[in-house]
Amino acid sequence: SPLLYGQVPTAPISRANVLLRKAATTPAMRRATKRKLRKLVFLDAANVRFKKGKVRGFKVERRHHSASSMTTPRFGEVKVHFYGAIALGMDGKGYRSELIFVPPTPGQQASFTAEIFINKVATPVLAWCRELYSDGEFEIVQDNAKQHNARCSQRWMQGEGYVLHEYPPQSPDLNRIEKVWATFKHSLSKRRPRSMAALFSCMQKEWKGLDSSILVKFINELPDVMERVHECPHKHDNK
Repeated sequence: SPLLYGQVPTAPISRANVLLRKAATTPAMRRATKRKLRKLVFLDAANVRFKKGKVRGFKVERRHHSASSMTTPRFGEVKVHFYGAIALGMDGKGYRSELIFVPPTPGQQASFTAEIFINKVATPVLAWCRELYSDGEFEIVQDNAKQHNARCSQRWMQGEGYVLHEYPPQSPDLNRIEKVWATFKHSLSKRRPRSMAALFSCMQKEWKGLDSSILVKFINELPDVMERVHECPHKHDNK
């Protein structure tokens, strides 16, 4: 069944990652995270499937990073893969980066490599972060996708001062943009674009039109989510 509104993608959590999730959400870690909450940038990818007049965004990500989420779209469907980033900023207001399509043209067939991640995603997001944080102090929350962890990506990050926030594996509930994606897809599913160009336009409008209070709410919830994860690290938090 599809994800409910506001839920994040989930999958069974391994025993090793249960321990990592628990270690990353101790009271000391929660206090440290709360102190720098306005310095955190939440970056992640999402995808939707499109067929004329219909946008599907929930069934495809029912299981986080599962093989089923990477299967070939159904006949007549096009899979659209995109990135975005959100942050509070030092003033406590909600900010979002541009919506980044990978490949740049929605529906274009091409493999997603570490080089594409660096050039098309990480580089513009880093520029956006530097503009948002004039002091240059920020940490980026992102998952452990192979493009993010590739050797060339790691070298580039070290050279550019792309600082990563500690993030345990299999923890979409701790990356607050996942909740934003659920809200975004819920709104997008009400649209009925008839072409790829119309879909592109709809997605841009929905992303830019999201109420900033939603971003603020989901980010500020992180310390409470961490507490619930610490108490029950073998389950994803979907409150």
